[in-house]
Amino acid sequence: MLETNLYKLGGLETVTARYKLFDVLGSDPGGPEYFAGVTRLQRTLTRQYQRPFAVLQRGDIMQLAAPEDIADSLVSHHNMVRWVAQLEPSGDTIEIDCSVDGDEFDPIRLKFLNFIVQTPLYNNTELWRPRAGDAFYGRQPTSSREGVDIFEGVSVRVVPYPEGGFGVILEAKTKFISAISIGAKTDQNTIRRMKGSSCLYRMGDLWFEITISGAGQSVSHPITFEDGKPISLKAYLHKHAQRPIPRSLVNLKGDGVVVNYRGSETAQVKAAPAELCFPVLDTHSSRGARLQRQTILPPKVRREKALEFKRRYLDNIVLGNTRITVADRPARTPNRMFDLPDILFGNGRTLYGTGRGGERVDANGYAKSRRRMLEQLQAGLYENSALEPQTLVMPQSIMNAWGPKFVDDFKSEVQRLHPAGGYDPTTVYFDDLSAPVNAANQARAILKLAQDKLLGPGDCAIMIHNTAGQNRMQEKLPALIINKLRQDYGVNAAIFHVATPGAAYERLGSGVDARYTRRSDDRGRYSGYLAGAALNKVLIPNGKWPFVLAGRLAADVVIGIDVKHQTAGAVLIADGGRIIRHKLKTSNKHEKLSSGTVEALIAEMLRSEAPFLKTLTRNIVVHRDGRVFPSEIKGMRAACKALAEEGLIASDFELNVFELGKSSPAALRLFKVREYAGENTSILNPEMGDWLALTENEGFVCTTGWPLLPNGTAKPLHVTRAAGSLPMKDALGDIFQLSCLTWTRPESCSRLPISLKLCDTFLRDEGADHDEDEILQGDGDREMETA
Repeated sequence: MLETNLYKLGGLETVTARYKLFDVLGSDPGGPEYFAGVTRLQRTLTRQYQRPFAVLQRGDIMQLAAPEDIADSLVSHHNMVRWVAQLEPSGDTIEIDCSVDGDEFDPIRLKFLNFIVQTPLYNNTELWRPRAGDAFYGRQPTSSREGVDIFEGVSVRVVPYPEGGFGVILEAKTKFISAISIGAKTDQNTIRRMKGSSCLYRMGDLWFEITISGAGQSVSHPITFEDGKPISLKAYLHKHAQRPIPRSLVNLKGDGVVVNYRGSETAQVKAAPAELCFPVLDTHSSRGARLQRQTILPPKVRREKALEFKRRYLDNIVLGNTRITVADRPARTPNRMFDLPDILFGNGRTLYGTGRGGERVDANGYAKSRRRMLEQLQAGLYENSALEPQTLVMPQSIMNAWGPKFVDDFKSEVQRLHPAGGYDPTTVYFDDLSAPVNAANQARAILKLAQDKLLGPGDCAIMIHNTAGQNRMQEKLPALIINKLRQDYGVNAAIFHVATPGAAYERLGSGVDARYTRRSDDRGRYSGYLAGAALNKVLIPNGKWPFVLAGRLAADVVIGIDVKHQTAGAVLIADGGRIIRHKLKTSNKHEKLSSGTVEALIAEMLRSEAPFLKTLTRNIVVHRDGRVFPSEIKGMRAACKALAEEGLIASDFELNVFELGKSSPAALRLFKVREYAGENTSILNPEMGDWLALTENEGFVCTTGWPLLPNGTAKPLHVTRAAGSLPMKDALGDIFQLSCLTWTRPESCSRLPISLKLCDTFLRDEGADHDEDEILQGDGDREMETA
């Protein structure tokens, strides 16, 4: 059996509510600002009135569902920053009965039930929540390590129940908070440098997370007006805190510095005493990543934490006259699993996912065979044509040391994996000796090579020094280099860093006998790095696909779409991976795309590939990383309609759009449960390929899991239908098969299907947020990390 972390809700026959519906007008319903604005309005009103508002999509227009008893008190116009939302009564009043489900009013039921379940938790003085939709954490840290308090909690989210009705997902979470606050005496410039980082603000008994936007004056300085008189932050907190006030407010230093932050739904600047703000540890930092690894939960422990939270806080939910129960046992479902797909390598060699007797092969052996067949001369890469001219760019300082040895090893690795490619790059180096080694000087030196026409017409792989500062900053320099070379000089570049290869070589001897050799590599880590670099920096960017699916998908064409820092990426997959095309396009939005941008992306890709497809495309499936917006679906439909009129796709085409959620406020988990005689029960990770259809429009598939997930608990990929009628089983099956195209790490598993994995790969460097002027005009005071 498969067990979930989803518990059925009981007592819903007593839960009813009446709502009035309002049409939301004032902006183009097809525009990205419209959807975001209406969603923000719903959250604002819910918080303002402490009542559950909801949103319904009806055609192009979105409707706001307001509780009947307060609907008439709503103002008709609301400022959405770039437009004004007008609430126009539709004339409809509806009664919501939560004992039924499956109709257009489920979004209202879900908002209403989530409000009922979460409000008692929010009011519980033992718990705190960083922000709306986040987990509930205990106020006492469960442990402390390296000056960091570790808080454990549980996310709570009401969702449809597989057998009808509704249930609540309980997902264990962990939060890392500095044990020491920013401090009252911290320099204001230090706080300004923390802009964009998160803190836990312990505002008396109310704890919540804020994002620093700047530094203010002291807590004794007036910050606002009350009753027409200026009032200081310290006085404001004392006036509005629950009596008797906490000692932390009593002890506030009058000259303590202030942290500025912005409200969650508005641009209003707010203030908090720095001594009450405790930095949230960034899990992308080395210390955060280390602590996160130490708190990875195995399936049995994760399951027990959710059960313990349920017994303590959710056994009997009472709000007003409403009483809801939560089942003692989570939902279970018979084990359903997709077969591993057959995949093709070079020279017509096939790796089979089922044995001769029709049984499913072992996933661990399957993964090892992918790597082994890729490296065999009898098989090798599926696409094994010759490479275009290549250039390898190295720092001059490295070429004066271990660089020549690395170049030889790297060339050998590419040739080993792709002997037919003829990889023999021209090696050039950039000057990292004449100026401090920082981002600005590296960028200038590399771009000078292009200006001097020293970078050939083909692709190039560039080694750079690691940049100083936060880990996220490592993305900015590669993004600048890749974009400038492509846009200004027509050079396609891939970037890798000095650090890992730099640690792999050692100098032996001295004088004329000195030489660099590779260190002992007992665990094969550096060999794995070289193989990964050869695949990801040379072969895959040049369209040398390692292996493809042997069979057909339910979809004729799959298109993956993702957005990162105002760059939209799209990848088209057809014929099992034999045909792949990718496209990047600049957008003026960080996450939401306009209908025109999406229409241009889809139309260009399908138009380019239509002549190479064996049959006329009919079933088009779009995988959207994260949320898909109405404006995007509008653009997809417009593109398909135009292509059908041109005869490039079938006139009766079907467009199916699915949201693939990598993260969720409360993720559904699957556990493999094995019960033995007596009370013995083992709780294990699900197997790769296990799946569950929650409803006809929502499902989960395990693209990772036993036996390729060595630690922690598998996190199924959440798939939600946004448009179309493709059966959920077929949609999940295609996603699982595409996740088995693990090109970047053939011996492992991939959480994402290749449609989105390639989007992520192409966007990681080129689509990273960067400021050209900021980097190129750097003053060079801070040097890089060199190996």
